Amino acid sequence: MRALVAVLTSREAGRVQGPVRLRHRFGIAASAALLSAIGVGAANAAAETTTFGGNPAAAVTSGLDCEYGAPPYFHGAETCLWNWRGPSGGDGVPFPEATGGSGTVTAVTLPAMADPGPMEAVVLTGTLIGSSQPGITSYDCCQITEISPVFTVPANQETTIPLDLAVSSTPTPIFEDGKTASYDGLAISVLSPTASLPLRYTGNVTVGDEDADKAYFPAPTALDSDYQEPTDPAGYELMARFTLTTGVSTPAPAPTPAAVPGPPDEGLKLGGGTLATNSVGAPLTVGAARNPPTATTTQTLTVPFAETASHKKHAPVVVGKGATTVPAGKTAALKLTLTSEGRKLLRGKHSLKVTETIVAKNSAGVSQSTTRTVTVKLK
Repeated sequence: MRALVAVLTSREAGRVQGPVRLRHRFGIAASAALLSAIGVGAANAAAETTTFGGNPAAAVTSGLDCEYGAPPYFHGAETCLWNWRGPSGGDGVPFPEATGGSGTVTAVTLPAMADPGPMEAVVLTGTLIGSSQPGITSYDCCQITEISPVFTVPANQETTIPLDLAVSSTPTPIFEDGKTASYDGLAISVLSPTASLPLRYTGNVTVGDEDADKAYFPAPTALDSDYQEPTDPAGYELMARFTLTTGVSTPAPAPTPAAVPGPPDEGLKLGGGTLATNSVGAPLTVGAARNPPTATTTQTLTVPFAETASHKKHAPVVVGKGATTVPAGKTAALKLTLTSEGRKLLRGKHSLKVTETIVAKNSAGVSQSTTRTVTVKLK
């Protein structure tokens, strides 16, 4: 079973320094049972399927997203891409090493996630390059050769999405100087900075026996024949299981594109121009939002720098802040609390004219800002 070649000693540092000895690949030689499962042989014209990848039935590790990266690596970006090779399997397409093969990835099953966002399935192609020394090879990873349409999955349930992605590999070369072989593997891109990632942190980071992950921060956005070097944040399992179809088959229909959400501020309903409170420490409600289309908001109150003697810079001073996540199909109140500076000013003045800024995002990550002037009054 061959697909993307995984970790090489010199590639761990993000560069090749001459020929290197192959240390791990995404998968090993296919067993007889696997060859039978995927229908090897020209005489077998019937469509055959097999699955490969991670375990979508297991629980994801909470708190992981593109924006803050994956601890302890913390790369961070608006989008990110992940694939995986571990002791129990991997995301390399399981073609026989001796013959290579071709087929179609017709589905992906993703784990239950609390806050899934828009995603894509991506085919990564790596290349082995032989040298004049037997068993010594170098490896280039990766080219972006296929990207699926964007799809979303429901929250908190394991879900299968149909795909139509062509994949292939060439036979393993006798490692002579200049001979090459290519291998395909599958990955998942997450296109929202704060959406849940379909990952499980295994803690397996022992060199030589680790879960070898490839990740891109940000995720590739278009097909690219140039090699793009990923990072190697070991210890994360991509819990996506892919279905490979070989032989004569009717391609699965392309997934219905996810409905494009409306402008993010369409779900906002702001309150009146006066925010009254009995206590400077009590939360203030500035309005409400419904999803769709408003998925998240941040609320900020500011005053000019001249309002407070403790700030000498001319930038506005933040006197209140808050954030809201609006569940799909629900309406949520937009609340914020005063900062220490805001509480101090309100105690002294009892009435404070402020600039209220609401930044709203929809499920596609599009944001809009709404600004108005309101008065905070202490009863």
